[in-house]
Amino acid sequence: MIETIVVTLVSLVVGAFVSWWVARRYYVAASRELEVEAAELRRLTTLVLRALEEGGVVDLNRNAAGEITGLILNAMVAEARGTSRVTGDLTVEPRAQGDDSTTATQR
Repeated sequence: MIETIVVTLVSLVVGAFVSWWVARRYYVAASRELEVEAAELRRLTTLVLRALEEGGVVDLNRNAAGEITGLILNAMVAEARGTSRVTGDLTVEPRAQGDDSTTATQR
């Protein structure tokens, strides 16, 4: 009876340790991948923000270390209006015998 209890407890402890070890390895690897991806996204975001700043779309706020801490959006308002009017008379004359072109006159 005591032997069964001891074997059960040892099995429980060994199983818990193996589960913890496998899960820890998985989460450590996933954490490393996440850090690499976050660094790449941070780099790309910085490139986009710098391009927007150079284009005059935003002004970037930076801390003493030069890291971007915020931005100010420069409002760009544009309006374009226009009208056009075309009038005219078109006269089409019938083709002469053997003439393949069409003659149009404009007044």
